[in-house]
Amino acid sequence: KPVLLNIYTADELNIFLKRLRSSSSQLEAGEINKWKENYGSENLDSQTNLPKKLTLQPDENSLIFYLKNQIDKKEDLEYRLILHGEPYVNWKPNDFDNGFIWIKDLPPGKYRIDMRLKAQPANVISYPFDIKPRWDQTLSFKIMAGGSIAAFFGFILLLIRLRQQRKKLRAAQERKYRLETELRSIRSQLNPHFIFNALGSIQGLINRNLPDKANYYLSGFSTLLRESLEHGDRQNLPLVRELKMLENYIQLEQLRFHFKYDISIDPALDLHAIEIPSLLLQPLVENAIRHGIASLHEQGEMKISLWKAENCLCIGIRDNGKGFDKNAVVTGFGLRLTRERIALLNGEKGSQMIRMNIDTQAGQGTNIILKFENTTA
Repeated sequence: KPVLLNIYTADELNIFLKRLRSSSSQLEAGEINKWKENYGSENLDSQTNLPKKLTLQPDENSLIFYLKNQIDKKEDLEYRLILHGEPYVNWKPNDFDNGFIWIKDLPPGKYRIDMRLKAQPANVISYPFDIKPRWDQTLSFKIMAGGSIAAFFGFILLLIRLRQQRKKLRAAQERKYRLETELRSIRSQLNPHFIFNALGSIQGLINRNLPDKANYYLSGFSTLLRESLEHGDRQNLPLVRELKMLENYIQLEQLRFHFKYDISIDPALDLHAIEIPSLLLQPLVENAIRHGIASLHEQGEMKISLWKAENCLCIGIRDNGKGFDKNAVVTGFGLRLTRERIALLNGEKGSQMIRMNIDTQAGQGTNIILKFENTTA
């Protein structure tokens, strides 16, 4: 199988060329000292004297992996790249008729390179490395920039609202467009359907001459976005965090529609230990509010229940709204999006299946039950 000797960046091209002309198959003392100085002896592999995990700066995104093996044809050596756990470059022959792999212009992220000889495809060696993002690519910068933009346009919007209704409406539409553009660029965990409805609620409050409520709604909406960005790199969230974000959203909608809601939790559930797909519940709750109880106002009621049944987690969402036409349920964007997402999740998880059952009749409300199978915590 392949044996990794050393790793070079583009800045070390002269050192690499010197190594290429050398017949030695061992690291020189200077090369070993470089790794010790940069990583410390305790973080080096005792056999290879290479870092157990390489951490690179944003401009160090071109790497050369030099092998001890004698490679005569590029087809004899194959490699692939894994980025954040997903294939970035699938298995392919090497690009050079030599014992090194040269990868160029990699974006920031957490990588793993897998290498194998074509004659022995089962013998794979792997090496992990990280490329840090530039300062303007970091999550903290995006959060601060997004918060600053939201605060700035919020102030401008409020000022225009106090001066003239017509200018206020024009500014609100401009802000909606710009905010949607920013949200598309960061592709947060909040789906665009929810964002559209939230902005519609803000506009509705403004049109009803309720600037204080609109400003409060906008502040809460910004908080919800920040929470989503903080967990944007995670597919699953602890149930306690998911419920907190969900309740924040419900309270925002309650500000406009004045319905009643209740969340009951089985004491046997460990909300900190159980994880569920992030924002899986939000489209269902949004659907119950928008299409179920919004028109009922104070008479509207929604109950969210969480309980444990054997080794399964069950979550129920019940409302006393007007219900759905069973034949039209699949056409609802929120429900269709959730069905498609559940189907994808079930395909990935295998035994940990998610079942969704919808019981609805016109004029009798809707009851949705999600069953997360094999959830033992």
